[in-house]
Amino acid sequence: MKYMVRRLALIGTVSIAMGASGLLIADDAPIEQVQVTHTEHVEFPSGGVLHLIKSTGDLTVESWDRPDVEITTIKSTSSYHPRDRTAAAKTLDRIRLVTERHGDELTITTEFPKHNLLLRPLLGVSDFEMQYRIKVPRNARLIVEHDSGNVYVDDVAGEVHVKNGMGQIIFHLPENGHYAFDTKCDFGAIQSDFPGPERGGLIDRAFVTQAPPAGAQKLYAHMGVGDITILKIRQPAPPAPINP
Repeated sequence: MKYMVRRLALIGTVSIAMGASGLLIADDAPIEQVQVTHTEHVEFPSGGVLHLIKSTGDLTVESWDRPDVEITTIKSTSSYHPRDRTAAAKTLDRIRLVTERHGDELTITTEFPKHNLLLRPLLGVSDFEMQYRIKVPRNARLIVEHDSGNVYVDDVAGEVHVKNGMGQIIFHLPENGHYAFDTKCDFGAIQSDFPGPERGGLIDRAFVTQAPPAGAQKLYAHMGVGDITILKIRQPAPPAPINP
């Protein structure tokens, strides 16, 4: 009888150990990241305004030769255990873009669930990542109200206004263009390939074009915490004539 009790106790101990081992194996399962990509095309009026509201993460706006706007979003969760994949996917579904047309203005607003602060970006910290890749006609005008992250504007010829709470603002512009810059960093640095006066130090720094030429493209940028970088798109010189 004592032998039987000891044997049952041993079997129970082994069973518990195997169960714990199974939990460890389950916990050692590879961590995954849920990612959802969506692309849509929207009609856009010639010379119209693209207005982005409450965007967050990495935002790239570049010009192309088509008259419409292409909007690609990539939503990614933080790393999740495979058993939580369904909940992670639902988290991404609750973050959506709302597109509205008002006259010549196309507005794209990023909406987060109401009354849920966990999903709202706070000082660049959140449980998800957003990427926007937007293509617009080259003569489009642009207004960006970005919460946090990086904003890239590539070869857009219309008037540009960008405001970013924290991160970076980067302009990529043809080197032979004429520009009127009005840029400011509350806390950060401004670097430009184009000549112009700068004032201020690490705090409240500005780069403003004095007496810009007529018809110059206007570019406004306000950075809260972070840097503004203005880069030239280098264009190769035409080939030299061939001597007979």
